[in-house]
Amino acid sequence: MKTKDIAWYEEKVESIRKRKKFVHRIEDPKMRKKLKADLKREQRGAKRSMKNSLKKWIENEINGLND
Repeated sequence: MKTKDIAWYEEKVESIRKRKKFVHRIEDPKMRKKLKADLKREQRGAKRSMKNSLKKWIENEINGLND
């Protein structure tokens, strides 16, 4: 499993920001709105994934299950 730490999250957010810069070039407003919503959903998912990874790591440290 890939370590999902703060560096991973920052890299993911930077990738989303780069793709978001090109959304304003799309002419169709419905498509633009859909793409913006998808990128926002992806960002929330990345944050949730990072938090869950941190929770698992803390739980493993407490229980002494070092990998």
